[in-house]
Amino acid sequence: TAAFVGRKIRTSPIHFGGSAYVETIHEPEFLKLGIDICTTIGFKGIVKIDFKRNVLNNRYYVLEFNPRFTLWNYLGAYAGINIPAIWYNDMAGFPITPTMRYEAGRRWVSLAADLRALPAYIRAKEWSVGQWLSSYLAPKVYHTFAWDDPWPIAFSFSRFVGRKVAMWQLRRSMKTA
Repeated sequence: TAAFVGRKIRTSPIHFGGSAYVETIHEPEFLKLGIDICTTIGFKGIVKIDFKRNVLNNRYYVLEFNPRFTLWNYLGAYAGINIPAIWYNDMAGFPITPTMRYEAGRRWVSLAADLRALPAYIRAKEWSVGQWLSSYLAPKVYHTFAWDDPWPIAFSFSRFVGRKVAMWQLRRSMKTA
């Protein structure tokens, strides 16, 4: 068994969207709850379980049960628990060591999603620009950026520019038509 716990700090769109900024945390109750759910239903394999707290009764409910690799595995590896590598070694018949040891406070960010959500967070008075900027001081990995591998961000940026140019050309052609 290998597992870790994380939480969403910001989503895009806010409050219900996909992950924009997430972090690892130590919450033994969630770790136990997730393992208990998998044990109860006899599930063995890779899974990401999302819980949501009901503010009316302060109880947690399973929101999603995703039996697949997700972006969270990248964050887990960054925090010290590389679940895809553990899974591969297990499937290949190599010895594995069950682990639940990882660093809390490690963060993953999709800068594009986080930037899209920022105006709504500011309007909702949940984040100021200063708070948002200071949140980037924590150790983190980026969705498409790494200093030692610039190609993913270069590709993403070129696609972004290409879409903007195409939209500009379309608007321009509609004005002249």
